Order: sequence, then C-alpha cells, then structure tokens
Amino acid sequence: MPGNITSHGDAQVGRLGVTSAPDWFTVGPTLVLRGQGENSLELDAVGLGGRLGTVVVERRGREVHVATGMGGAAGTEAIRLAVRLAPNAAPGVERVIVRAGEIAEDGLSLLRADGFAPNAAGHLARAVAPHPRADGRRVRTMEDVYSDPYAIPWNFVDREHDVIGLALGATGGGPLRVLDLGCGFGKNATWLEEREHEVWGIDISPTAIARCRELVGEPRNYVAGSATELPWPDGGFDLVLDVGCLHCLPAAARPAGVSEASRVLTPGGALVSRAFRPRPDWWLAAQPFAADGFGLEPEAVRTLLAGSFEHVEIRTTDALTYAVAR
Repeated sequence: MPGNITSHGDAQVGRLGVTSAPDWFTVGPTLVLRGQGENSLELDAVGLGGRLGTVVVERRGREVHVATGMGGAAGTEAIRLAVRLAPNAAPGVERVIVRAGEIAEDGLSLLRADGFAPNAAGHLARAVAPHPRADGRRVRTMEDVYSDPYAIPWNFVDREHDVIGLALGATGGGPLRVLDLGCGFGKNATWLEEREHEVWGIDISPTAIARCRELVGEPRNYVAGSATELPWPDGGFDLVLDVGCLHCLPAAARPAGVSEASRVLTPGGALVSRAFRPRPDWWLAAQPFAADGFGLEPEAVRTLLAGSFEHVEIRTTDALTYAVAR
C-alpha cells in the first residue's frame, strides 16, 4: 500500500563522514587502481597476485599529468585507466599529459588510439574528452557495456560513499547482511566486505560478475541475474543497496525490482537507493551506450518505492535523488 513520504526538498547529501577524500577503485582487464585523494594522488596498481606498482596523477593548473615507473603490459594498462580517471580526480582540467618515455611501443600505439599525440615537450597529450568504446559502437545492453572496461563511465568515478554513508546511517552501521543491486565489478561491495559486513551481489551482466568474483572476498555470494527475480529467500538482508540499478531497469520492470528488494529485507531493514534525475540530450549523446532517456524525477522515485514500502524518505540534489525505504 502507499507509504508515508518524508521529503527533504533540495537538502544536499554529502559523504556523511565515511571518508575524507574521494576513494578510487577502478577496474581494468587484469588490475585495479586503488587509492584516495584528488587533484594530486598516488594510486596503487593491484593485480590478482598483489601490488604491482604506483601511478601518480598530478594536477598542474589546467593540466593533469599521469606517470608510472611500471613497465610492460601492466604499466600500459595502469596508464590507460589512470588517464580516464584523471579528469574526475582533478575536476576542471582541460588536458591530460602522459610521459611517453615510460611507455613501450605497443603501449604507445594504444595511447595513440586513445587520442594522444606528442606535444612540444615530447610527452603525449590530449584534451579531456569522453572515451568511446574500442569498437566504436554505442551499445544497449549491460553485458555489452561491461565487455570494455575502458569505456564504462562509472568505472572512473570514486566509490559512492554518499550512498554508502546514507545506508550505514539508516541501518545503524552494522555489521550488516547487505545485498548490492547492480554490483558491477564490486566497487562498493569490496569496501563493505573489508569492514566486515556480509555482502552479496547481483548484476545482469555475466561479464561484470566474473570480474567481480576475482576481486571480492566471498565470490560465491555474487551472481548474474535480474533484480526483478532475486535468487534469495524472504527476509535475509538488513540492507539492500541500490546505486543506480533500479533506475536502469525498463519502466515496466521497476515495480518488480522494488517488490523483490522489499521481499528480501528483514523486518526493519532498509532499501537505500540513488537515482539520477533525468539527463539532458547532450549527456546522453556523450555516453558509450545508447539510451532514449535516463533517470527519474524525485516524484517518480517516491511513487515507485511507496508501492512496496510503508515509509519512504526522499533527499535530493540538483542532479540526484536519494531514497531510504522501509
């Protein structure tokens, strides 16, 4: 039945004290870049066997410089990931610079394919711009999106501590049994696992889940499947975390996804969700995936969640809607 709605209007939702700096977890084909900071930071490149080296991202005015002492294929992969991450770590920069002398010839060819060209100093440079998929396509399925980790927009933003902080505040902090809807490569799930929460995850993309299982602590807890048909019994989770999964479902499927989230929660548990507000046409055109529209208005989020939850609290910013539903 319809629930009670509490609205916080345009209250700003921040990091809520979970971390003092952006927290990066960017996944490539064979390694992960991890670290905290912005503008100038050091990122650890970590493979399945452990730490491989460091990538430095340094802001210099309107430029951001990326460098590493790592060689070989791992060094090239780390650089290619870092140059995609760098504009988000240093907002407002206009160019990305890579020290070409550190990159082998096969790596240089990959960077040239990414749009880099030599500058007057002998380094590689390019203007900040979206990175298309290697095959040039604009895809429509999440499985196709995850087939190219270099072109996944949310792979190059920091961990979603705005949502995590809201969720932990809404549930008392834990330790919790958490279901991560649309877990992707495990960016948020790994953080929760490291803090002794029991985490399960689901994603529609088998490719995302295969990579996620390589990175999380409990691989068997993560499955490929739909949020509209969760393979877990009633009442098993204290928290369902939705960082942009439900708003990606087809409109006709969203009520089933919300109903399933409600079903698997314990009494007193919470669904904590973040949805984009509708994106403009220029934003849609810049994405490596094709979409006729993207995002939900706050009133649509309220109506959607109130169909399965008794209490729904809404918070908004100019670009995002946050919801806590019980």
